Amino acid sequence: MNKPIFLLDMDGPMAAFDEGIMMVCDTLGVKVDLIGLQDSSRKHYITDNMPDPDDAQMIRTVINTTHFFDLLPVTQGAQEGVELLQSIFDVWVCTKPLDVNPYCRDDKMAWIKRNFPDLKNKVIMAPKKSLVRGDILLDDAPDLSCCIYSSWMPVVFDLPYNRAGSQWQHFHRWSWGDPVNVLTNLI
Repeated sequence: MNKPIFLLDMDGPMAAFDEGIMMVCDTLGVKVDLIGLQDSSRKHYITDNMPDPDDAQMIRTVINTTHFFDLLPVTQGAQEGVELLQSIFDVWVCTKPLDVNPYCRDDKMAWIKRNFPDLKNKVIMAPKKSLVRGDILLDDAPDLSCCIYSSWMPVVFDLPYNRAGSQWQHFHRWSWGDPVNVLTNLI
């Protein structure tokens, strides 16, 4: 019997995107509203939590023009969690590359090969995740316009900006360390 297909977004669930940005901000001396990062008033894009618009633009430029994605830390619990998911699901990384970043695709692949070598041949880079077939997509911010056309059930990887008051508040939620049967019961 075939295992259900589990699509796993890279930025957020696997790669600690915000932690990576905070490291860049520390290096460059950029201020971020840290209180806002921890609560549900947090905006989706971390650069929207920066009081100085010039700083926000500088960080956006770093994200869009450097090898930023290759240097991201691994989300806490992701490596152990992926191993557990692989025992139940056919796990595939499903990530959207940034068109404006010429290094993004290669950097994401290098990052996956280094941090999740079992998945290096199971990566789908898709500008529209709704075109990818699967049973579940775990994503921190699934594109709402894609959800209605997709074959997969959207499950939100729980982060402060996608909780109560967000456009993702009504979706099923799951995080590393949560019981896996929450996911299997959705299929």
